[in-house]
Amino acid sequence: MMFQGIQRFCTEHRIKLSKIDHIFLTRICAETAGGLPGLLLTLAGINETGMTAQIWGPGNFHNLVNAIRRFVPNAATVHTHSFGSKMDQRVEVQNAEGTADMMSPDVLFQNEAVKICAVILHPSVEGDTHASKESTRVSVLYICELAEVVGKFDPKKALAKGLKPGPKYGKLQRGESVLSDDGTQQVNPEEVLSPSSPGPIMMLVDCPSLHYLNALNSTPRLQMYYSGSRKHVNCIVHLSPPSVTKHEGYRKWMANFKDAHHLMAGRDRMNPQFPILKSSAFQLSKLNYMCPKVFPVTGYLPAQDGEMTITEVRSLSSSPLPSPSSFR
Repeated sequence: MMFQGIQRFCTEHRIKLSKIDHIFLTRICAETAGGLPGLLLTLAGINETGMTAQIWGPGNFHNLVNAIRRFVPNAATVHTHSFGSKMDQRVEVQNAEGTADMMSPDVLFQNEAVKICAVILHPSVEGDTHASKESTRVSVLYICELAEVVGKFDPKKALAKGLKPGPKYGKLQRGESVLSDDGTQQVNPEEVLSPSSPGPIMMLVDCPSLHYLNALNSTPRLQMYYSGSRKHVNCIVHLSPPSVTKHEGYRKWMANFKDAHHLMAGRDRMNPQFPILKSSAFQLSKLNYMCPKVFPVTGYLPAQDGEMTITEVRSLSSSPLPSPSSFR
C-alpha cells in the first residue's frame, strides 16, 4: 500500500526514506498508489550514492511508473517489476529440480534474510468474462517469510569437543566448521548449536470486494500455509474492508489459519486510540477544543459510529490538551 501521507507517516515514526529499497503494491489504483509520485520525487531529491528503489506491482503497473518518470529526476534509480499481467500468465516458480511449481506462490524477491512471495487474486464477475480477466483489477496477496532462526550456541558442548572460548566460537555460530584446539577433530556447527527453528511468516491480504472471495478460497497456492501444514503463519494483516471481512466466505478462509494472529487493518477500521498520523490528529483535536462545530473530529471512526467526543480525543496524545487561552 502506498497511501496518501506515506511521507508524513515515515517522518512521524522516524523511518528514513533513503532506507526504502523495495515497494510492493497490492493493487494499482489511487487508493494504493496515490502517494507514489510524491515519494519518488522525494527519493530522487535525496540523491544518495547507490540508492535505488525496486517497485513491484501487478498488471500493467509499469505504465504508471513510466508516466511518473517524465517528471521525476534521476529516474534511473527507479526499477519497475510487473507480474501477473493476465489471468493465464504467471511468474513460474522453480523448485529444486528446476521445474515449475504451480502449487506454490510466485517468488518475487529473495535474499539471505527474507523471501517475498505473491498470490494473484482475480475478481469473478458473473456474466462478464472480460472484466474478470482485466489486469488492472487484480489484487495481490503477499507472503513474507523470514530466514530460519539459528539455534542457540552451547558453550558446554564446545568445551566437550575440545574448544576453549575464543574466535572459533564465533565461526561456529556463523555456520563454519573448525578444528579442535588440539587439531585432532573437526567440529561442525550442528554439534554445538541447538536445532534451528523456522522463521516467522506474515501475510498481507487485500481483498477489496466480494468479487475476489472465490479466488481467495479456491487458490491452491495457499494450502501449504494452512493450519496443520508444513508452514506456520504467525500473523495475517487484513487490509480488506468490513464488508468483506464480515462475510461468511471470508471468515471461512480465515478459519484455515487457526494459530495465526489476525490484525484487522482495513481502511474502515480506524481506531480513535491509534490514529495513523498522531501529530495531525492532535492538531485537529486542539482546533476541535476551541470550536467543535467548525472543526469536527472525523475520519477515525466509521460514519455510523458517529463523531468522536472531546473526551476520546484527549487520549490521542500523551500530553494534556491545552486550554483555549494557550492559543492566543
